Amino acid sequence: MSAAKPLPLPVGVGEITLNWLQTVLDVPVTGFDSEVIGVGEGFSSALARLRLSYGDHGPTGPASVVVKFAAADEAVRDILDAFGGYTRECRFYAELGSTTPVALPHVYFTRIEPDGTNVIVMEDLTDGWVGDQVAGAGVEETKALFEQLATMHAQWWNSPALAAMDWVQPLEASLSRERLKADYTRGLVTLREE
Repeated sequence: MSAAKPLPLPVGVGEITLNWLQTVLDVPVTGFDSEVIGVGEGFSSALARLRLSYGDHGPTGPASVVVKFAAADEAVRDILDAFGGYTRECRFYAELGSTTPVALPHVYFTRIEPDGTNVIVMEDLTDGWVGDQVAGAGVEETKALFEQLATMHAQWWNSPALAAMDWVQPLEASLSRERLKADYTRGLVTLREE
C-alpha cells in the first residue's frame, strides 16, 4: 500500500481552501474569513488570521488561527533561506516545540518542502502582546524576552542531542562571513541615512 500524497501547501492566504483547512486541522470547518496581519511591522513571514466557522457542528475547533508563509518579498526570503530560517522555524515547532519549557503558541500544522515552500498553522494569540520589530520593545518586554530565551537555551546548552539535529547549527555555519559583513554594511548605511 502506498502512502497518501501530501496535500499541496498554499503559498499565500489566497490559496487556502476549505478542504486544506479541514485536513490540517482535522475538524469539520464549514467556512472561514481571512485577514492579512503584520504588514509593515518587520515580520519575516507573511501572516494571516483565519476566523473559522463550523456551521451546525458547533465550535469543534479553534475560533481562529494564524497562518504563516514565507515572506512575499523575494529579498526577505533570500535572507531567511541563506541561513535556513524557515527550515529552522518549521522543524523547531515540529520536533522541539512540545518539549521546550517556554510559552509557545499551539501549532496545529507545520511543513516545509524542499523548495522552501512552508506553512505553519498556529494558535491565534490575539489577546497577547505582539512585538513590533520596527518600533522595538520597552525595557520590561525586553527583560521578559531574555528570561524566556535564557530558559530555552539552558535546556539545550551543550546538549549532546544537538549533534543529531543538522538543522540546528551556529549561524556562521550557514552564512559566510562575507555575506554577514555585506549585510551588516548595508544595514549600517541604511541606519546612517535615517
